[in-house]
Amino acid sequence: MRYEVFEGEKAVNTVRLKRDKDFFDNAIKKLGFKNEIDLVTFCASIALYKECIEIDLDKMPLSNRKKLVGMETFDKRKLYDFLILNYLEIKEKRLDEFEKYFYTGFNILRIWFEKHEPDTTSELERFSGIWDYITKASD
Repeated sequence: MRYEVFEGEKAVNTVRLKRDKDFFDNAIKKLGFKNEIDLVTFCASIALYKECIEIDLDKMPLSNRKKLVGMETFDKRKLYDFLILNYLEIKEKRLDEFEKYFYTGFNILRIWFEKHEPDTTSELERFSGIWDYITKASD
């Protein structure tokens, strides 16, 4: 059996609905990310971390998809594929699993923004607030 990152999938998907896309664009700006894929990996990391501390995270599938980037421009693809394959022990449809973690983390981030972002004035305050929020078992 030959190993291929994310089973040879060609592209990473992101949100498509207007409400999601508006929040996605705003979060990139407010968090200072240069590339859209950086927010996708940040959100996936949030969900992976939350699952680690909460044991059983209710993951949300990314149902309304839009192509974000080609797989060749996703620099961290090997890291995330490795985590999903070895840590989560998912052998098939690993990109679908990654996208579930992205969308779950995306919604966790949206909840934080709705509750706390108006009180922040800088990227540092936002990242610190997000860290405080995700490291608590519940908020």
